[in-house]
Amino acid sequence: MRFILLMLFSSYAIADSSSLNLNLPTTPGSYASDRIRTQGNVECSMAIGGSVNLEFGVVGVLNENGPYRSSLGSYSEDYDSEGLVKDVGVYAKIIIPLNAPKTRLDCNQLYKLELARQRIELQKLQQEVNNLRALKFEDDG
Repeated sequence: MRFILLMLFSSYAIADSSSLNLNLPTTPGSYASDRIRTQGNVECSMAIGGSVNLEFGVVGVLNENGPYRSSLGSYSEDYDSEGLVKDVGVYAKIIIPLNAPKTRLDCNQLYKLELARQRIELQKLQQEVNNLRALKFEDDG
């Protein structure tokens, strides 16, 4: 019974395979980062760019013709007799970053600690040089 109903209410459809498959380029990630490495081989790296981007683009097809028959069985007026598809796709994209980077790793604190450690070390070295200059040796007199 279902088969008979299906046959009564069905119609035919003609498919036209005149679509163009475009492989759109992907958006490169933001790999720019700030980096600090301490004397003790501690390294900190922090990304500069944000993680949320707004992307929009336009796809255009130029010179759309190819070896496709029309639904009436005849070739279209733009038919290429060599059977080559002459469709060309053009894609343009604009990327706008929407947010500032989130602080996942706080390199600023490590940087400040490393600067303070280096200042203290420099002060100690300057104090040692001053102490060595102030020493009097037996041969001096």
